[in-house]
Amino acid sequence: MTVLAIIGILLAVIIAIIVILLISSIRVFFSFNTQERPELKVKFLFFTVIDLNKPKKKSKKPSRIGSAIKRMLGFEQIIESQTDEGEKQKESVSSKLTGLVTVFMLLTDSNLWLAKKIKFKRLGLDVVCGGSDAADAAIEYGVVCSTVYPFIGYLETNLKNAEKALNVNIGCDFENEAYLGIDIKAKLCIIHILRALMRSASEQMEATNEQ
Repeated sequence: MTVLAIIGILLAVIIAIIVILLISSIRVFFSFNTQERPELKVKFLFFTVIDLNKPKKKSKKPSRIGSAIKRMLGFEQIIESQTDEGEKQKESVSSKLTGLVTVFMLLTDSNLWLAKKIKFKRLGLDVVCGGSDAADAAIEYGVVCSTVYPFIGYLETNLKNAEKALNVNIGCDFENEAYLGIDIKAKLCIIHILRALMRSASEQMEATNEQ
């Protein structure tokens, strides 16, 4: 009986650990603005899985898992918009914003059921259309509004849990340079990620069998 009791306790502990892991969430912290390099952190429990700004040893190879996650989330495209020396490409705020919105919508459309499981804590967007030419700034403001407000409608329609997290500010400043800032804080339960991986693997197997 003692041996069976020990085995039962061990099994219960193992099951409890698995359940805790499955219901735990990956937390994502992402911020980007046109004046600094993007910041990205992905945490699980007490561990930091990805830290974009963490100094890396030159001899250490980049993490394949980290690179895959950044590529899947579209962050590599954002990072590549900044040069290695931190100099920004000469690209308008509206153009950069349109590119980011397009990447986000493509990612959510292809995995909409998974995107609906994401719990957004913060979805901040600050856009300032500026520059010395008031006419150009006004045109930029119009383009930005025509991009942002339909996007807000898309979020509120498809991602119900993002509505309360939205904090959008759009304005003009004819004395200073244009500015774009994004601040995202979200979390996603591990069990949903596993479901997505299983679904992807199943689709790949079906595609392979059809060939």
